[in-house]
Amino acid sequence: MSRVSPWLTGIVGQSRAINDLDAALLSEQDARRRQARALATVQAEVQSSIDQVDSRVGAVGDQLGAVLDWTEFRIQLLEFEEYQARTRIRKVFRALAQGGPARLPDVEDVPGYWLPPAAKAVLSGVLPRNENDTDALDGDRVLEQARERDPIRADLLVVAAGVSFGGSALLHAAVSRLLTGPVGLGHNGSGVAQGWRSLWVGVALGGFGPVAAEVLSARLADLFGAAATDAAELAAWDRAIKTFGSTGDSTPAEALIALRNHLVVAQDDTEPVAIQDVPSWDTYLRELLEEPSPAEHSLLREMEQLPLPAAKGRRSEPSWGTDAATVVALVRADLFDPDAPIPLRRLALESATPLLRAQLAGILIAPGPVVTVVKRHGTAIEVTGDAYDPERLAAVERMIVLTNPVTHPSKPGSTAVCAGLAAAALLLVAFGYWIPTLLFALMAPVPVWKYRDDCRTTEAALARRNSRLAEVRAELTKACERNVAAYRHRTEEYRAAREALEHLLEALPPQAGRT
Repeated sequence: MSRVSPWLTGIVGQSRAINDLDAALLSEQDARRRQARALATVQAEVQSSIDQVDSRVGAVGDQLGAVLDWTEFRIQLLEFEEYQARTRIRKVFRALAQGGPARLPDVEDVPGYWLPPAAKAVLSGVLPRNENDTDALDGDRVLEQARERDPIRADLLVVAAGVSFGGSALLHAAVSRLLTGPVGLGHNGSGVAQGWRSLWVGVALGGFGPVAAEVLSARLADLFGAAATDAAELAAWDRAIKTFGSTGDSTPAEALIALRNHLVVAQDDTEPVAIQDVPSWDTYLRELLEEPSPAEHSLLREMEQLPLPAAKGRRSEPSWGTDAATVVALVRADLFDPDAPIPLRRLALESATPLLRAQLAGILIAPGPVVTVVKRHGTAIEVTGDAYDPERLAAVERMIVLTNPVTHPSKPGSTAVCAGLAAAALLLVAFGYWIPTLLFALMAPVPVWKYRDDCRTTEAALARRNSRLAEVRAELTKACERNVAAYRHRTEEYRAAREALEHLLEALPPQAGRT
């Protein structure tokens, strides 16, 4: 609304000019406020950008400092004699793997470091004689020097190189030493290390000769016999036996028959399997050749603490030292796996026969009487076999009688009322009261009609109660019949399972004694 009205001033032109000036002033104030808001927004954006730049500059500075520190540590790492020796040794193995010319690495012995003497001992047996001077190198002596520093890694390198390249004369002795050594390969795990498991599988498949197979069989027998088998592991063996070959609706006899056929095949089939079925030794060889020495660990720990991406400066535990499982669990897996190689199954059967016999001895339980429960009116009646508790049945019958009462009509009372009404009608006739006489005469049959109606009601209630009592007895009779049929079926299944179990026990290796 205009600030000045011409109706009050009487001056139309002056009023219009004042109003136009006010509008212009208001418009200018609005424009200034918009400019102030826009300026504040720009200032906030500029400040935010400055903060982001400062943050990024700080982050880049920190990252640059970490990279410089990592570079300095890397330079220090390159100066380690262990690192230089390991680099030269890796080059020789890489050339050998690629089929190129290779010769013994020109590395000096590093005190306390196992790899240089172990690599020389391995390469002396792998490289061709005409490409290197091995006549003066005693492989056994050099390997023994490496084993004094780290026996497990030295023997693992011999086995990994022997499997990957072949031709190593030190292979079989190293395999025997590893088989008789700790199954955890010196790591803190409580089970079998992956490297020992790979050796287990390779020996079982025939890749390391009959002597190694005998050593492994004796060692597994000792380990399996001394292993503490807890309740959980025994329950796992029971499940494996009961559910072997199960398709969801298999009977115990079918499971035992399938297990017998499975074990018979494991004993009868003696076809050898090639060592190429165990491809993990190449990985173990690479890890052994790349693993830092103990002297480098302190420097590597400092490198790991730098704020670098996860892909840099991080060590990983060698796969050959990780836990595979316990001895008992691995034997169980080999024994019951239908897809496991037959030599593995056969070796597992030789080790697990005593435990298997012990578990089979208690795997079947003779069926007892079948018990079902019939509930009626808050009372549970146990039906055992073809009999049930008569006291519980009597309690149910009493409850049915109480909840379905039956009232019998009184015939003498109805007759007395009818006779009284008839006598009253005769008495009134004698005095000449015809209308009351007619009424009493009409009322005389009513008690009789009422009595007959009550009799029909009583008969219906009694029939309902008897029907409910009969239903309870019939249900108990059906429950007895079902129990008898179920017991007969369980007995037949048990008899078949017992026969299958006897055949299974006969099929087990006879040299394994019972426990």
